[in-house]
Amino acid sequence: MITILTAALAGAVGALVTLMFAGPKGAGKAAQTIRAEKFEVVDKAGKVRAVLGASDDSSRLLLYDASWTVRIGMAVLKDGPVLTLSNADGKPRTELNVEGLNKRSD
Repeated sequence: MITILTAALAGAVGALVTLMFAGPKGAGKAAQTIRAEKFEVVDKAGKVRAVLGASDDSSRLLLYDASWTVRIGMAVLKDGPVLTLSNADGKPRTELNVEGLNKRSD
């Protein structure tokens, strides 16, 4: 299960990076470095579907569903990295951190 989650997350991160740096077709040569505190990826309707951001003590990647509910969250916090998978209500169901895998049944 962890291998599947890792592969899915790697694919999502790869797609996000491609979307951020590829730009529209025919846009010419891409900049070598883009710097920002936050990037948002939006769908055709302009709805935010992914956010990559950083603050003084953490960095995060949040992936949203069509209802703007966070379904996958990945962060590097002061206490270490964490991957959270949430249900359709946005309630965290599974969390993988440096302590191990936590499944929530409540």
